[in-house]
Amino acid sequence: MKRIVFPALLTLALTGCQTDTSKPWNPAAYEAEQHAKGAAILADCVATRCKTLNLDSKGLADYAGLGGLSHLSALMISYTNFSDLGQINGLTQLDELHIGATRVTDLSPLPQFRNLKLLHIQDLDAVSFAPVARMTRLEELAIGSSHFDDTSLLRGLTRLKVLDLSYSNVTDLSGLRGHKSLERLDLLGTQPKDLAPLLTLKRLKSVSLDDLSITPAMRPLIAALRAKGVEVVEIENVVVC
Repeated sequence: MKRIVFPALLTLALTGCQTDTSKPWNPAAYEAEQHAKGAAILADCVATRCKTLNLDSKGLADYAGLGGLSHLSALMISYTNFSDLGQINGLTQLDELHIGATRVTDLSPLPQFRNLKLLHIQDLDAVSFAPVARMTRLEELAIGSSHFDDTSLLRGLTRLKVLDLSYSNVTDLSGLRGHKSLERLDLLGTQPKDLAPLLTLKRLKSVSLDDLSITPAMRPLIAALRAKGVEVVEIENVVVC
């Protein structure tokens, strides 16, 4: 049995238990500072006609100008105050889009980004995830840390190779049964009721599971997956504080 503990996570967790009161926290000043950094990155991208614009954790005061950047192939604006996909609706050429942990709630414009191969929409309070079902060119999808719970929406994503459902509300994996292309699946922090659908995934190479979610009844299925050559990684939870 392969069991992994991440020491770095322990360090971060311990650090998070400590509170630094030496400097007063000013959210508005911090956001303005990050936006200034984002504006500098954007200006450089425009000047060089960059292919990848990475604004993760920085963002902008105004995103309206992004829609005209026809030279972009990848846009990363996760962990920002971005809220409206309509502001980037001109970027239909994108093949990679990261909007995880933003303020986006309406995913209905997603299908207009018809060339996307990679989409990260984790940690979103989306009204509905149904538009994802129309993203048929996707090869990688991160949709965890959310209330997403319907794997049947992913049946039509026949090119999907990498799927991250970690910390989602998924309990039923039957929607993935017989998926033709899925190679890597992340189920960390979920509570799947039955792993049997994974045995029908002919291309599956690896799956990660939270050790707390593994029941005795799952052990034979895990053994069967490993017998097929699938790497089953069991992530051990360590609680601190």
